[in-house]
Amino acid sequence: LKPLKPLKPLRILKIALLKKRKRKDESDDSECEQQDKIQNPPKKKRKLNKAEIVNLSFDQKIAYALHYRPTLNDKDHWCRYCGAKYSMGYCRGPWGSNKLCTRHYVAWNTKKELDLSKYNDEPTQPINRNDNKDEESLIKIINKGQESVTVIYPL
Repeated sequence: LKPLKPLKPLRILKIALLKKRKRKDESDDSECEQQDKIQNPPKKKRKLNKAEIVNLSFDQKIAYALHYRPTLNDKDHWCRYCGAKYSMGYCRGPWGSNKLCTRHYVAWNTKKELDLSKYNDEPTQPINRNDNKDEESLIKIINKGQESVTVIYPL
């Protein structure tokens, strides 16, 4: 005589049956859904290449970048050195947190290339507008956003 296998409790069997039914229901599309897919095929998703991104107007770059990073719209954050409003990030400066873009924070704090000791009070205007790299930052944000998500772009 062979020993009998222990029986599974009835509750476990019911759960397993429900899971099988659910999977079957999810995989079978209704006729209406199938007809809709035939009549209205999904739009092709495509990524913009680097040249297309560069050729966008500044406002279009902002719109695309805001799609990937809604926090770019925060008006309180801007670099007190170059005036960048669309940086990849903002860091601590001599006037407090979120006062320098990442690029100028590295130059000021890490590399010690940027001397801000002359400016004791927080500037209300950018110190050097010519050093603004907003456009490059927007291009990087769009590229990184496209790597993580494919979006349908209006043409």
